[in-house]
Amino acid sequence: KVNIQMKLTVISKDKVDELVPNIAKFANTQNPVNAADLFSNHPYHQRIEQLSRKNIPPSPDSTGGLGKWFYERSRGQYLNEQNDKTPAEKKAFQKDYPKVKLITKTDLALILNAWEEKPFDVSKGAQANFKKFAETLKPSENWDSNNAQYNDGYFTRFIAKAIVMKELRKKIPQQVWYEGFPANIVAYSISWLAHCMKTWDVELNASMIWRSQQCPEKLLSMLLLIAKDVNDHILAEQGNPTTYAKSDRCWKTLKNNSSNHVDQVYLAHY
Repeated sequence: KVNIQMKLTVISKDKVDELVPNIAKFANTQNPVNAADLFSNHPYHQRIEQLSRKNIPPSPDSTGGLGKWFYERSRGQYLNEQNDKTPAEKKAFQKDYPKVKLITKTDLALILNAWEEKPFDVSKGAQANFKKFAETLKPSENWDSNNAQYNDGYFTRFIAKAIVMKELRKKIPQQVWYEGFPANIVAYSISWLAHCMKTWDVELNASMIWRSQQCPEKLLSMLLLIAKDVNDHILAEQGNPTTYAKSDRCWKTLKNNSSNHVDQVYLAHY
Protein backbone atom coordinates (compact mmCIF):
# COMPACT_ATOMS: atom_id res chain seq x y z
CA LYS A 1 0.00 0.00 0.00
CA VAL A 2 2.73 2.38 -1.01
CA ASN A 3 2.54 4.86 -3.88
CA ILE A 4 5.76 5.45 -5.79
CA GLN A 5 6.24 8.45 -8.04
CA MET A 6 7.81 7.76 -11.43
CA LYS A 7 8.60 9.50 -14.68
CA LEU A 8 8.23 7.63 -17.96
CA THR A 9 10.16 8.89 -20.96
CA VAL A 10 9.26 7.44 -24.36
CA ILE A 11 12.21 7.63 -26.75
CA SER A 12 12.45 6.64 -30.39
CA LYS A 13 14.83 3.73 -30.96
CA ASP A 14 17.33 5.75 -32.99
CA LYS A 15 17.76 8.22 -30.10
CA VAL A 16 18.26 5.74 -27.25
CA ASP A 17 22.07 5.75 -27.21
CA GLU A 18 22.16 9.53 -27.39
CA LEU A 19 19.42 10.49 -24.91
CA VAL A 20 19.49 7.79 -22.20
CA PRO A 21 23.01 8.64 -20.96
CA ASN A 22 22.10 12.34 -20.85
CA ILE A 23 18.89 11.64 -18.91
CA ALA A 24 20.89 9.62 -16.39
CA LYS A 25 23.54 12.32 -16.21
CA PHE A 26 21.29 15.34 -15.70
CA ALA A 27 18.79 13.56 -13.44
CA ASN A 28 21.59 12.64 -11.03
CA THR A 29 23.42 15.91 -10.52
CA GLN A 30 23.25 15.53 -6.72
CA ASN A 31 24.67 11.99 -6.94
CA PRO A 32 26.94 11.98 -10.00
CA VAL A 33 27.00 8.90 -12.20
CA ASN A 34 30.38 7.57 -13.35
CA ALA A 35 31.31 8.39 -16.93
CA ALA A 36 31.82 4.69 -17.63
CA ASP A 37 28.26 3.90 -16.54
CA LEU A 38 26.83 6.57 -18.84
CA PHE A 39 28.68 5.04 -21.78
CA SER A 40 27.70 1.40 -21.21
CA ASN A 41 25.07 1.33 -23.98
CA HIS A 42 27.44 2.42 -26.73
CA PRO A 43 27.48 -0.21 -29.52
CA TYR A 44 31.20 -0.77 -28.98
CA HIS A 45 30.64 -2.09 -25.46
CA GLN A 46 27.67 -4.15 -26.59
CA ARG A 47 29.86 -5.70 -29.26
CA ILE A 48 32.70 -6.54 -26.83
CA GLU A 49 30.13 -8.09 -24.49
CA GLN A 50 28.84 -10.31 -27.31
CA LEU A 51 32.36 -11.35 -28.30
CA SER A 52 33.28 -12.24 -24.72
CA ARG A 53 30.27 -14.55 -24.42
CA LYS A 54 30.98 -16.51 -27.59
CA ASN A 55 34.79 -16.77 -27.71
CA ILE A 56 35.98 -19.73 -25.66
CA PRO A 57 39.73 -20.13 -24.98
CA PRO A 58 40.97 -23.48 -26.31
CA SER A 59 41.55 -26.26 -23.81
CA PRO A 60 44.98 -27.94 -23.94
CA ASP A 61 43.53 -31.26 -22.76
CA SER A 62 39.97 -31.04 -24.19
CA THR A 63 38.39 -31.16 -20.73
CA GLY A 64 36.09 -28.20 -21.13
CA GLY A 65 38.22 -25.14 -21.69
CA LEU A 66 40.07 -22.69 -19.47
CA GLY A 67 37.06 -20.54 -18.66
CA LYS A 68 35.66 -17.69 -20.72
CA TRP A 69 36.41 -14.03 -20.21
CA PHE A 70 33.44 -12.05 -18.89
CA TYR A 71 33.20 -8.48 -20.14
CA GLU A 72 31.09 -6.49 -17.68
CA ARG A 73 29.38 -3.86 -19.80
CA SER A 74 27.11 -2.66 -16.97
CA ARG A 75 28.32 -2.24 -13.42
CA GLY A 76 27.44 -5.24 -11.25
CA GLN A 77 26.52 -7.37 -14.26
CA TYR A 78 28.74 -10.30 -13.21
CA LEU A 79 26.93 -10.66 -9.87
CA ASN A 80 23.50 -9.92 -11.34
CA GLU A 81 23.91 -12.80 -13.78
CA GLN A 82 24.08 -15.14 -10.77
CA ASN A 83 21.26 -13.71 -8.67
CA ASP A 84 18.48 -16.08 -9.71
CA LYS A 85 20.61 -19.20 -10.06
CA THR A 86 20.58 -22.25 -7.82
CA PRO A 87 23.83 -23.08 -5.96
CA ALA A 88 24.63 -25.68 -8.63
CA GLU A 89 23.89 -23.26 -11.46
CA LYS A 90 25.98 -20.56 -9.78
CA LYS A 91 28.91 -22.97 -9.44
CA ALA A 92 28.62 -23.89 -13.12
CA PHE A 93 28.49 -20.20 -14.09
CA GLN A 94 31.61 -19.42 -12.06
CA LYS A 95 33.40 -22.33 -13.71
CA ASP A 96 32.46 -21.03 -17.16
CA TYR A 97 33.30 -17.43 -16.19
CA PRO A 98 35.90 -17.47 -13.36
CA LYS A 99 36.13 -14.17 -11.51
CA VAL A 100 39.83 -13.84 -12.38
CA LYS A 101 38.69 -13.41 -15.98
CA LEU A 102 36.28 -10.60 -15.25
CA ILE A 103 37.05 -7.39 -17.18
CA THR A 104 35.14 -4.15 -16.63
CA LYS A 105 34.79 -1.22 -19.03
CA THR A 106 37.39 0.77 -17.12
CA ASP A 107 39.76 -2.22 -17.16
CA LEU A 108 39.41 -2.38 -20.94
CA ALA A 109 40.18 1.33 -21.32
CA LEU A 110 43.24 1.06 -19.05
CA ILE A 111 44.60 -1.92 -20.98
CA LEU A 112 44.05 -0.50 -24.46
CA ASN A 113 45.33 2.99 -23.66
CA ALA A 114 48.50 1.53 -22.14
CA TRP A 115 49.12 -0.45 -25.34
CA GLU A 116 48.35 2.69 -27.38
CA GLU A 117 51.26 4.47 -25.66
CA LYS A 118 49.12 6.68 -23.44
CA PRO A 119 50.46 5.82 -19.97
CA PHE A 120 49.96 9.41 -18.79
CA ASP A 121 46.20 9.06 -19.39
CA VAL A 122 46.12 5.67 -17.65
CA SER A 123 47.91 7.22 -14.67
CA LYS A 124 45.12 9.78 -14.26
CA GLY A 125 42.80 7.10 -12.89
CA ALA A 126 40.08 4.80 -14.17
CA GLN A 127 37.32 7.34 -14.80
CA ALA A 128 39.51 10.08 -16.32
CA ASN A 129 41.23 7.53 -18.54
CA PHE A 130 37.88 6.07 -19.58
CA LYS A 131 36.71 9.49 -20.77
CA LYS A 132 39.83 9.76 -22.94
CA PHE A 133 39.23 6.28 -24.35
CA ALA A 134 35.56 7.06 -25.08
CA GLU A 135 36.64 10.02 -27.20
CA THR A 136 38.42 7.64 -29.61
CA LEU A 137 35.24 5.73 -30.49
CA LYS A 138 32.94 6.74 -33.30
CA PRO A 139 29.53 8.16 -32.32
CA SER A 140 26.74 5.61 -31.98
CA GLU A 141 24.89 6.88 -35.03
CA ASN A 142 27.87 6.03 -37.27
CA TRP A 143 28.39 2.57 -35.85
CA ASP A 144 26.69 0.32 -38.42
CA SER A 145 29.11 1.20 -41.19
CA ASN A 146 32.24 1.24 -39.02
CA ASN A 147 32.18 -1.83 -36.80
CA ALA A 148 33.73 -4.51 -39.04
CA GLN A 149 37.08 -4.22 -37.28
CA TYR A 150 35.56 -5.28 -33.94
CA ASN A 151 35.50 -9.00 -34.65
CA ASP A 152 36.78 -12.22 -33.06
CA GLY A 153 40.36 -11.31 -33.97
CA TYR A 154 40.03 -7.92 -32.29
CA PHE A 155 38.72 -9.59 -29.14
CA THR A 156 41.45 -12.24 -28.92
CA ARG A 157 44.15 -9.60 -29.49
CA PHE A 158 42.65 -7.53 -26.69
CA ILE A 159 42.62 -10.53 -24.34
CA ALA A 160 46.25 -11.30 -25.19
CA LYS A 161 47.17 -7.74 -24.20
CA ALA A 162 45.10 -8.09 -21.03
CA ILE A 163 46.88 -11.33 -20.08
CA VAL A 164 50.33 -9.76 -20.51
CA MET A 165 49.35 -6.70 -18.50
CA LYS A 166 47.66 -8.67 -15.71
CA GLU A 167 50.62 -11.02 -15.26
CA LEU A 168 53.04 -8.09 -15.16
CA ARG A 169 50.84 -6.42 -12.53
CA LYS A 170 51.07 -9.53 -10.33
CA LYS A 171 54.87 -9.72 -10.62
CA ILE A 172 55.73 -6.06 -9.97
CA PRO A 173 55.18 -6.07 -6.17
CA GLN A 174 57.46 -9.11 -5.85
CA GLN A 175 60.54 -7.26 -7.19
CA VAL A 176 63.28 -6.18 -4.76
CA TRP A 177 63.32 -2.66 -6.20
CA TYR A 178 59.56 -2.15 -5.78
CA GLU A 179 58.56 0.83 -3.62
CA GLY A 180 54.97 1.37 -4.70
CA PHE A 181 53.07 2.95 -7.64
CA PRO A 182 52.21 -0.35 -9.40
CA ALA A 183 49.59 1.12 -11.75
CA ASN A 184 51.99 3.74 -13.07
CA ILE A 185 54.86 1.27 -13.48
CA VAL A 186 52.70 -1.25 -15.35
CA ALA A 187 51.18 1.36 -17.68
CA TYR A 188 54.56 2.87 -18.61
CA SER A 189 56.24 -0.51 -19.03
CA ILE A 190 53.53 -1.75 -21.41
CA SER A 191 53.64 1.52 -23.35
CA TRP A 192 57.43 1.31 -23.67
CA LEU A 193 57.19 -2.25 -25.00
CA ALA A 194 54.48 -1.17 -27.45
CA HIS A 195 56.64 1.75 -28.57
CA CYS A 196 59.62 -0.54 -29.28
CA MET A 197 57.45 -3.04 -31.14
CA LYS A 198 55.99 -0.29 -33.30
CA THR A 199 59.48 1.07 -34.02
CA TRP A 200 60.64 -2.36 -35.22
CA ASP A 201 57.35 -3.14 -36.97
CA VAL A 202 56.61 -6.32 -35.02
CA GLU A 203 53.39 -7.39 -33.35
CA LEU A 204 52.39 -9.33 -30.28
CA ASN A 205 51.79 -13.00 -31.04
CA ALA A 206 48.23 -12.77 -29.80
CA SER A 207 47.13 -16.15 -31.14
CA MET A 208 49.81 -17.97 -29.14
CA ILE A 209 48.92 -16.10 -25.94
CA TRP A 210 45.22 -16.74 -26.56
CA ARG A 211 45.85 -20.47 -26.99
CA SER A 212 47.95 -20.80 -23.85
CA GLN A 213 46.15 -18.09 -21.81
CA GLN A 214 49.58 -17.18 -20.43
CA CYS A 215 52.26 -14.58 -20.98
CA PRO A 216 55.52 -16.16 -22.29
CA GLU A 217 58.21 -16.18 -19.59
CA LYS A 218 60.79 -14.41 -21.75
CA LEU A 219 58.38 -11.61 -22.59
CA LEU A 220 57.51 -11.23 -18.91
CA SER A 221 61.22 -11.13 -18.00
CA MET A 222 61.82 -8.35 -20.54
CA LEU A 223 58.91 -6.38 -19.12
CA LEU A 224 60.30 -6.65 -15.60
CA LEU A 225 63.61 -5.19 -16.80
CA ILE A 226 61.69 -2.36 -18.43
CA ALA A 227 59.67 -1.92 -15.23
CA LYS A 228 62.87 -1.42 -13.21
CA ASP A 229 63.85 1.45 -15.52
CA VAL A 230 60.35 2.91 -15.33
CA ASN A 231 60.42 2.73 -11.53
CA ASP A 232 63.77 4.54 -11.39
CA HIS A 233 62.54 7.14 -13.87
CA ILE A 234 59.36 7.96 -11.94
CA LEU A 235 61.08 8.09 -8.55
CA ALA A 236 63.94 10.27 -9.83
CA GLU A 237 61.60 13.21 -10.39
CA GLN A 238 61.27 15.62 -7.48
CA GLY A 239 57.78 15.83 -6.05
CA ASN A 240 54.91 13.37 -6.14
CA PRO A 241 55.67 10.42 -8.50
CA THR A 242 52.00 9.87 -9.36
CA THR A 243 51.57 13.52 -10.33
CA TYR A 244 54.61 13.28 -12.58
CA ALA A 245 53.29 10.08 -14.18
CA LYS A 246 50.10 11.91 -15.19
CA SER A 247 52.01 14.29 -17.46
CA ASP A 248 52.98 13.56 -21.05
CA ARG A 249 56.37 15.05 -20.15
CA CYS A 250 57.03 11.92 -18.10
CA TRP A 251 56.38 9.75 -21.16
CA LYS A 252 58.46 11.91 -23.52
CA THR A 253 61.38 11.97 -21.12
CA LEU A 254 61.26 8.21 -20.65
CA LYS A 255 61.33 7.61 -24.41
CA ASN A 256 64.33 9.91 -24.79
CA ASN A 257 66.36 8.61 -21.85
CA SER A 258 65.41 4.98 -21.22
CA SER A 259 67.95 2.22 -21.77
CA ASN A 260 66.65 -0.49 -24.05
CA HIS A 261 65.95 -3.84 -22.41
CA VAL A 262 63.76 -5.10 -25.25
CA ASP A 263 65.21 -8.01 -27.22
CA GLN A 264 64.65 -7.02 -30.85
CA VAL A 265 65.74 -10.41 -32.18
CA TYR A 266 63.34 -12.23 -29.89
CA LEU A 267 60.43 -9.97 -30.73
CA ALA A 268 61.05 -10.22 -34.46
CA HIS A 269 60.53 -13.98 -34.26
CA TYR A 270 57.94 -13.90 -31.51
